[in-house]
Amino acid sequence: MKGVDRHWLRAGLVGLISTGLVLLVRGWGGLQPVDLWSYDLWLYRQAASSQHERFLVVMVTDEDLVRLGQDQVTLATWQKLLFRLAELRPRVVGLALPPSAQLTADQWQAQLAALSLAQVPVVVGCPLEMPWEATGILLVPVARTGIAQTASTYLAEDEGDQRVRRYSLGGTFPTGTPLTCQPSHSLGLLVAVNDLALQGITPRLEGQTLHLGRGQWRPLHANSGPYRGLRVQGWQMLLRYNPATFEQVSLWQALHELQANQVQGRVVLVGEQLQANGQPWLRTPWGQRQPHILFHAQAVAQILDQAVGGRGGVDYWSEGWELVWIGVWGLLGVGLLGYGRRVLGLGMGGAGLIVSIWALSGSTWIPLAAPLLVWGLVLGAAPWCVQRRSQLPAPPPDGTTEPSLPQGSFADSGLQWNGVQVGESNRYLLQQHLGGGGMGDVFLAMDQHLRKPVAVKILTRLPTETAHGDQIIRRFQREITVTAKINSIHIVQVSDSGIIQNQVPFYVMEYLRGESLGSLIRQEAPLPVARTVTILSQVCVGLQAAHSHNIIHRDLKPDNIFVMPGSLGEELVKILDFGIARVIQDTEPATQLTAVGSFLGTYRYASPEQCDGRARLADQRADIYSVGLIAYEMLTGTNPFGIGDNSHRQQWLRCHVQMEPIPIRSQAFGEQVPPGLARVIMACLAKKPSERYPDALRLGQALQDFTEVFLA
Repeated sequence: MKGVDRHWLRAGLVGLISTGLVLLVRGWGGLQPVDLWSYDLWLYRQAASSQHERFLVVMVTDEDLVRLGQDQVTLATWQKLLFRLAELRPRVVGLALPPSAQLTADQWQAQLAALSLAQVPVVVGCPLEMPWEATGILLVPVARTGIAQTASTYLAEDEGDQRVRRYSLGGTFPTGTPLTCQPSHSLGLLVAVNDLALQGITPRLEGQTLHLGRGQWRPLHANSGPYRGLRVQGWQMLLRYNPATFEQVSLWQALHELQANQVQGRVVLVGEQLQANGQPWLRTPWGQRQPHILFHAQAVAQILDQAVGGRGGVDYWSEGWELVWIGVWGLLGVGLLGYGRRVLGLGMGGAGLIVSIWALSGSTWIPLAAPLLVWGLVLGAAPWCVQRRSQLPAPPPDGTTEPSLPQGSFADSGLQWNGVQVGESNRYLLQQHLGGGGMGDVFLAMDQHLRKPVAVKILTRLPTETAHGDQIIRRFQREITVTAKINSIHIVQVSDSGIIQNQVPFYVMEYLRGESLGSLIRQEAPLPVARTVTILSQVCVGLQAAHSHNIIHRDLKPDNIFVMPGSLGEELVKILDFGIARVIQDTEPATQLTAVGSFLGTYRYASPEQCDGRARLADQRADIYSVGLIAYEMLTGTNPFGIGDNSHRQQWLRCHVQMEPIPIRSQAFGEQVPPGLARVIMACLAKKPSERYPDALRLGQALQDFTEVFLA
């Protein structure tokens, strides 16, 4: 299996484990507290009901009892209030009797008969003495004019935080239950049904769906919305509580000061607001304490909104669609790890997209915690997955013998070295030929001491018959020692060196995963300005570190610059092949250095002083010239002289020495280059070294200054 296949397999494994783990925890209810928190937050952003102005709430307060001289509201006072309200012609009256109003069956019948004389729809709520069955059965509610109806005032609190997020619509009691009050529906549902009956809207029940006008209700189940393993008794709906207020008056005001315009054509609900000796106040989804009657008022308003306008309820996805929603983010996480670039930026964007979809979901609540947790687990595994993106060939089995050293000319002999063991105690096993250059070949090798991959460069193209071979090797080793001392993350690190059978020098460096800048340019040029500046800034940092050790590259080109994907989506740049070309040239006679045939650099990216026989005079400004050529090509996709890529070397030399570069902003894609950056690049391409930036530090500062202005 190829390395990239194993990388995608690892990404898929991360996505599968993350998604499965989250679904398992969610199925156990481990995410319910977070889901309820996100539900409350989503609920707070929902629009208020359009029905609130149609309500009047009469509150029995402690002050009312003092003024009436009663410890609790008597039945006579309730009757007096209902007759007073009936005179002012409300649409419906809902009365929530307190638990202290203990009535026998005969007293209930007498009370209901007395209330029926008001000749307005009256719904009298009583507290349930036992819960409805958890069977999901609901009788069809019927509106009755001139007959007082009984209803339940039961409110379901969530276990744990004791908040009211659900509202019971109705249910049935076990057969033979000896209860004084046995309502089949809630106060809120019956009040709404009686109000809608005046508009010609009647309910009907089709299977497990209650139809009322444009609204539909299905019973909650154990895993509805933000709940997991919910114990549901009777039919319930998710209560869309909102902070809108209802008009309220006290019992004393209703008996003595109420005006017709406050009651006529409105829904009137009557309940307690006692601070002592009354029903305990319940918590809203946001933790505020409210009297019971206000929760019933919210329920009536919600039912009317759904029945009349077809909106105002709380929708949620089925379990199947929730699993799809969560699984999609697991798959996207696999794609992100498989892509392996800009993981941090794309990861933050994905999290923002999840939150945005959740916030803009309208009246439908969708899970937030589960997809965010899946996404977070995938991002958390990014360093492990991305860093292992490329895998090595398996080490050879025990007993593998060392092949003989290739003999004869070393040109084009790269493949012959596979399987050779080099270094002290045959430490490095060459496993794969990665590529070759003007002087040598680079191999992927296994460090058999540390059991980690390394890259080994062997100077296979160094003529062994040269009279300067020993001197070249000594200088090469000294150069390796100096290069190894350079402490920069932007220079490939050299860890070892040696000579194979007293003939061929080699050195060992870190194995890099990524692609060369040359490959990047060939595939994607012109590159964006911001990305170009980021890469060039890192090149300057590496060059300055080398220049501080008196090491000049003099063969700087895109193929000698390596771009590695970071674990969080950033790009890390490293410079390769430091000092090799210079050492070889320094050992040659001065007469050869001026000859075209002895030039060992890359003509396309060489400085004018390297091209006209002044190679010994080339200093760090020669590298500056090469950086300018590379920058020009990154931003435009072409060279500054308008000649073909395959032009003869004599033409390249002539251009570097004699031809002025074409202004970068005159090229086809040059208009994207800001003028400030264009001046920096053209200064690097000056024919005279004295007119270029003196060193990589100054060039890096110029790029940094430009970057700050550009980003601002």
